Amino acid sequence: MKAVFRTLLICSVLLAAPIMGFAVEIKKTKSKVEQNSCKIFPVNVNEKIKNRLERNYRISQLADKSYQADLKIKFAGTDMTQKVNECLAKHDSRLKGPHGESLKIRVNEFSKSGTPPSEIKIKIENSNRINLHNWSATRDCNGIVKDVLQLIGLVDEYPEHSTGYTVDHDSLQKGTIAKPAEDSGHYGCRIPGLPSSIMTSEAKDEDSKLMAAQFNFIVFPRCHSLNLTYNNCAKYSYRDAQDEKSMSCPLDEKDKNIYALCMQSRGQWLNQSLNFTNTNASSENTDSNTGTGENDEN
Repeated sequence: MKAVFRTLLICSVLLAAPIMGFAVEIKKTKSKVEQNSCKIFPVNVNEKIKNRLERNYRISQLADKSYQADLKIKFAGTDMTQKVNECLAKHDSRLKGPHGESLKIRVNEFSKSGTPPSEIKIKIENSNRINLHNWSATRDCNGIVKDVLQLIGLVDEYPEHSTGYTVDHDSLQKGTIAKPAEDSGHYGCRIPGLPSSIMTSEAKDEDSKLMAAQFNFIVFPRCHSLNLTYNNCAKYSYRDAQDEKSMSCPLDEKDKNIYALCMQSRGQWLNQSLNFTNTNASSENTDSNTGTGENDEN
C-alpha cells in the first residue's frame, strides 16, 4: 500500500512539474510583453486628451535610432503639403532624442510607413490669426513646425498675452491662489517650459529644439510611465484662471500638489522625471479620454 502511495505521489509531482513550469513561463512572458509593448512599432495614435489637444499621427521605426511620424492632412483653400514638408525637412536637426535618436515628421507621405489613423482638416486663410485648424498662407517655417508638433500633441509653453488673469505661481505654492496682472496671460495656469524648448516661443530661434519628454511623448505613446511627467505637467497648458473674483486655477487638492511640483521644476519637467509619489498621480495617462490606438503593423 505504501509503495502504491509513493508511486502515485511521484507521478503527481512529475505531472505537476511541467504545468508549474509552464505557469512560470507565462508569467515571465507576460511581464516581458508588458515591458516591451510600448516600443512596438508602428503605432496609430488617435487621441482626444482632456484639457489639451487632439493628436492624430502614425509613428514608425525606420532603423535602430531612427523614427518617423506621419500625418494625413487635407488642406482647404491652398494645398500646403509641399511647403510643410520642406519646412519639416529643413528643421529635422532640431528633432533629436535624448540619446541621439532622430525623428522625421512628414505630411501626406505614406509609402514607407502606411496610412496614419485619421485625416486632419486644416483651413488655409490670409489671416494673421493662427490656431490648430486654421493656418495662415504666409506662415513661416518656424511657425509651421510648431503647428505640426501641436497636431502631434505637444503643448505650448510660452505665456499667452490676451485678456484674462494669470496665476501668481509663487504665492500658489505657499497656499495663496492668484492675483491679476497687467497684460495678463490667457491660459494662466500654463506650466512654463525651458527657454531652449521648441514649444516655448515662436521666435525665429533655430537653436530651440525638442526636449527629452517631448520626444518620448511623440515616439513612445504607449509608454505611460515614461510619459507620466509630461502628461502631468502639460495638462494645465490650456486651463485658465477662473475669473476676476476668484482669480484661481481650477485645481483640486491633488492637482495643487502636482501643479506645485511641476512649477518648482522650473522647466526641467521637459528633461527629467519628477517624483509624484506623494501626489497620488497615476502611472496611466489619466487625462486622456481614449487610448493611444491599436498597434497596426502591416
